[in-house]
Amino acid sequence: MITIIQKGKAPKPMYFHPTWANVYVSINKGQQAYYGILSLSLFWASMTVFRFTIALVPEKLVPHKYFYFASAISIGLCFLILPALNSALALVLAFVFAGAACSIYYPFSMSYGLINYPQQQTKVAGLMVAALMVGEGIGSFGLGPLQNILPLEKIYLFSALWAIPLFILALKLSRKPVTKQKLA
Repeated sequence: MITIIQKGKAPKPMYFHPTWANVYVSINKGQQAYYGILSLSLFWASMTVFRFTIALVPEKLVPHKYFYFASAISIGLCFLILPALNSALALVLAFVFAGAACSIYYPFSMSYGLINYPQQQTKVAGLMVAALMVGEGIGSFGLGPLQNILPLEKIYLFSALWAIPLFILALKLSRKPVTKQKLA
C-alpha cells in the first residue's frame, strides 16, 4: 500500500499492485489479510491447474469452443457474484472460480485467432499480447484512482458487462475458418 498525501486532505490509500483479490477481500470486505492473500494465491493456482486440466481434455470428447464460451460467461458471473458475498470462505471460493474462468479465455483467443488469421499471425499475436498488457496495466495501476470514482464493488458489477463482448468474440473466433476451394 502506498499512501499519497493530497493537498489539504488526510492521506488516502492507493494500491498499485495487481492484487485486487487481496484488496477486495481484506479491505473492502473487512476479512483478515490472510483470506485476501489466500484468495489471490488460489486465483493464480486455479488458473494454472485449470489450464493444465483443459489441455488434457480431448477435443473429440468436449469441443473446446464450449469451454471458451463458458469462460466468457463465467467471468461475467464472477463479477456479478463477488459483491454479494461476505464470508471469507465464499470470497476465497469465488476467486478460485474466477481463476478457473480466466484460465481459458486468453489462450483460446490466441489459438483461435491464429487459426482464423494465418496470414496475420504476427499481428494477431501482437494484438493479443498488447491487450493483455493493457489489462495488466489497468489492473496494476488503476485500482486506486478507479476507487476514487467508484467503490470496487461497483467496478466489479460494471465489469460483468465485459462478458458480452468476450462471448461475442468467442463466438466469432471459434467458428471454423472459411477456406478457399480451388475450382477443378
